[in-house]
Amino acid sequence: NLKCSPCFMDANHVLYVHELSMDEIRHILNRARSLKPQRDINLLFSGGEPTIALHFLDAVRHAKSLGFERVCVVTNGVRFGQEEDFAAKAHAAGLHQVYLQLDGTSNEQHLHRGAGNLFDVKREALERIARTGMKTNLQVTVIMNGVNNHVVGDIVRFAVYNIDKVRSVLFQPLMFTGRDSGVPDDVRRARRNRR
Repeated sequence: NLKCSPCFMDANHVLYVHELSMDEIRHILNRARSLKPQRDINLLFSGGEPTIALHFLDAVRHAKSLGFERVCVVTNGVRFGQEEDFAAKAHAAGLHQVYLQLDGTSNEQHLHRGAGNLFDVKREALERIARTGMKTNLQVTVIMNGVNNHVVGDIVRFAVYNIDKVRSVLFQPLMFTGRDSGVPDDVRRARRNRR
């Protein structure tokens, strides 16, 4: 159970988790595909950790069968890194590319997520994704005051070193919405401002 307080999605405002059924997913995807005029729609599975959803691979497969060519996922990478054949299964289902959340280039820079080996897992995920022929976009939430703002250069160097696997690096500033919307003003100022 990883900690992801900077996530702009919020699964904590209600006391239950609403998991879509496969029928609901089909309805949503069919409706999106029926929009006129037909456009090339990029489909992005995100919000929480989509790869652990019960119907994730079926949803990707259905999206691909409807003609969605760019089916993507935003992920912490744990399932890709820990399950040897998950990247291959996802790609075979129709996954086009992966947006991999990254805080830095060491396990220490990911400790605030509650896992001691998270960078190692992400590195393994990157390798497994690349073996399928997919490219990975590194998605970095930049958090000031020494959480990871000081390693932006290291992340760029890591991407360049792995240019055969990495398609892009997306840097986004910390947004105090979703799970972080209830952060007190003094904590918000401290997390935004340089020391």
